[in-house]
Amino acid sequence: MPSDLDRAIEATVQLLMENDGPLSVVSVEKFGQQLPVLKHAPANLRDYLSYFSALNADKEFLVDGEIRLTFAECYAAARALAGGLVEGYNLQTGDRVGIAARNSANWIIAYMAIVMAGGVATLLNGWWQGGELAEGIAMVECRCARRRATRRKINWSRCRQRRDINFRT
Repeated sequence: MPSDLDRAIEATVQLLMENDGPLSVVSVEKFGQQLPVLKHAPANLRDYLSYFSALNADKEFLVDGEIRLTFAECYAAARALAGGLVEGYNLQTGDRVGIAARNSANWIIAYMAIVMAGGVATLLNGWWQGGELAEGIAMVECRCARRRATRRKINWSRCRQRRDINFRT
């Protein structure tokens, strides 16, 4: 039996979904099937990151020790890195890019950049050492990987001659 809270939530969601509201749903054809999608949602994650970062540009977004970054600063850093992935590493849409690092502001910016460049962020265990990291990269067929600068050298021959993006976290 629904509670008063359940009924209030249901009523609120219904209001948001009707009359072209922010949660109104339309049907689109994808892969030969009709699928429901939010009418006003950005078309992809790249567009969402751009929209949300612009909407909250001056608000503090990431805090990492002494580092404090706004949405605008994070978006600008991710955009610059995305450009580097495309121009410097010839990243193509759908290429997998590994991230093997501790949680940090740079990890989040790297994730955003990979998505913005059209790549697929492939999350690897940041605690893995040389051989197991190389094996993980090979298994998921990463085109390149972003790792901690202090990590031991990886035997890239086991990674099918992938390229390593090595910048500091």
